[in-house]
Amino acid sequence: MKNLTTPTHTREQSGKPILYFIPHYIASFKYFEKLVPSLSDRYEVGFLLFFAHQKFFADMVRYAKEKNHRTYIMEPPRTNFFDRVAFFRLMHHARYFRNETKKFLSNKRIRKLISVNDQGLYLRHLFTEANKISIDTAVLQWALFYPRERQLSKKGSALKRRVYRSLKPLYESFSNFFLAFILGSHFNRDKGIWGGGAAKRLGVFNKKTLNALKGYGVKESKMSVVGYLDFDFAQQLKGRLDADQNERSLVEKKYRTEGKKHVVFYSSPYSRKDLILFDDAGQYEYTRGIMEMIRTLCPSDQYDITLKAHPAESAELYYPLKDLGVKVLGVETSNYELIYSADLYVADSTVTNYIPIVMDKECLFINFLNQNLVEATGEYFGITEFITDREVSKKKLLEFKAGTLAREYKKPEDVFVADSLKRIVEWVG
Repeated sequence: MKNLTTPTHTREQSGKPILYFIPHYIASFKYFEKLVPSLSDRYEVGFLLFFAHQKFFADMVRYAKEKNHRTYIMEPPRTNFFDRVAFFRLMHHARYFRNETKKFLSNKRIRKLISVNDQGLYLRHLFTEANKISIDTAVLQWALFYPRERQLSKKGSALKRRVYRSLKPLYESFSNFFLAFILGSHFNRDKGIWGGGAAKRLGVFNKKTLNALKGYGVKESKMSVVGYLDFDFAQQLKGRLDADQNERSLVEKKYRTEGKKHVVFYSSPYSRKDLILFDDAGQYEYTRGIMEMIRTLCPSDQYDITLKAHPAESAELYYPLKDLGVKVLGVETSNYELIYSADLYVADSTVTNYIPIVMDKECLFINFLNQNLVEATGEYFGITEFITDREVSKKKLLEFKAGTLAREYKKPEDVFVADSLKRIVEWVG
């Protein structure tokens, strides 16, 4: 396999100190990307992309090249015969990453590494080594965190789970013994809470998140409340479009038909990523049921319906919904513009929920799968109700049509933080 661990420079070197963001998939990449214009006067900003995130690695590399971003790409090591065995594959990858980390950190102009996490085998090793040579290591929150986030649904059969629980401690003890030879005796593989690892600093959305992480043992001295970019950007776009009729008309023509109301639905993937309840076919059928419910009460001659696929999904999964008159959009869509164009926003616990709340939109927040972890997110958005019953949601849709739908959210001071962009840039330093 071709080795691309030599930095890929897609713009001229400036001689400035280098800041690398470390995303884990396309959504976190795009979040970090929003900060580049505000940091480029002080840093040569780049993105470190490495093979640990193999599921999304190719998408991130492709996107970085399309946007001409400075990147440092670590391809996976060449596969060998022994990689068929999980233990040997782990040792092989750890040794390979140790060597590539040394090469990467040999660039004396690197000043800062900012990631989505400081846990996991590779990030903990990278941050530990970077700390030794006085590189500033930090984690910047970009997605929702709440106390019950780690209580994920059970996967696999009961027998498989029992076998897994019984053998996991033995396997980890055995592998940790050998990892100590590869990564150093100081290395601790035990995965702790997000933000509680080797990074020197942690920037969080708000005071509520800080208190939650403090309860898990993350040191308060490490944390700073910096806000969330969507707090600022959503408000800025709303203010600009509210004041400029011409620009507002252009945005609305992109997403809706003149004379019709617009319902926007944001998908959450229950067939991949953190919470797996379905296969892709099940995910489609679950979503189709929601679209059919909305379309029954919101006929196509009066209402546009748009579905925005989650960044971890392929929008193509939902293309068959076009027979219901549903417009399907993917990762390239501006969340700010799309939600501004909406008369009604429908979703569960996606972090995008902050945008319609900032914009004061009518919303239906749903939890048709009765997931406790969805319900637990409410106070971290300011959401006062998740609807679990489809009959109740039909009643709410009728209230929306009648213009009597009440807001199901508040804007608590310990959740929404003003001047987030300024605060994040100052925190970066």
